[in-house]
Amino acid sequence: RHALKLIQQSKPVPRGTLQTVFSYLPYDELRRLGLDSATEEDVRRRFPDHTGMLVVAEVQPGSQSENVLQPGDILLKVNGDYVTQFEPLSAALDDGIGRDLPLQLSRGGKPVSVSIVVGDLHAITPASYVEIGDGIVHTLSYQQARHFNIPVRGAFVANPGYALGAAGLPRGAVIK
Repeated sequence: RHALKLIQQSKPVPRGTLQTVFSYLPYDELRRLGLDSATEEDVRRRFPDHTGMLVVAEVQPGSQSENVLQPGDILLKVNGDYVTQFEPLSAALDDGIGRDLPLQLSRGGKPVSVSIVVGDLHAITPASYVEIGDGIVHTLSYQQARHFNIPVRGAFVANPGYALGAAGLPRGAVIK
């Protein structure tokens, strides 16, 4: 709805990112990851219709979240408010591009507070390409970097064409 309103107003739609993949896990899984009973009780009371919370599943190498977030971290609060669903997390990211975003987590049963600068997803999504010797190259996208589990750096060979193919570069190569 937020994006639709911006589009209707002819405004750009911001997309913030921590270059991190979150998964929604049920409370029984969260307890195994160390969620304490007092926090679970508080969250269940505030959100009686929700059945779980968000957990860090992947952290992109070379991102602002590397060495800050870890797979298995349970997201408790964003900007001081409980966040248990994807929509409020997305809204906080979209509104926080370029600014520090304070997060409260549970890591192995211990509380952890961190602050991460929210990145701009549009800045790591290619919007153009270059044709070279019948081949096509563009900057490596966040999505492709996630697929290869590498930092978002370099040029992606979408089609090697004659010149790059003759040089031995296959489709899907990343030129650093």
